[in-house]
Amino acid sequence: MYDELFIDHLSIHNKRDRQEVAKEYYNRPDKEDNILERADIQVNWLKEIGFKHSDCYFKWMELAVFCGVK
Repeated sequence: MYDELFIDHLSIHNKRDRQEVAKEYYNRPDKEDNILERADIQVNWLKEIGFKHSDCYFKWMELAVFCGVK
């Protein structure tokens, strides 16, 4: 559901053909690097590599914003 909503947004916002945007989205070069994991696990990844005050400050479907202080 997230992918479809995001593709709709990209195509409307950029005034581009939806099928073209979907093809680019599903074949983007960073696709394999996009590791979907629970937010608490990702916060722990930040802590493990030395970030203090790590937390997830925003979540919407599979989109999340994480922050920490190094």
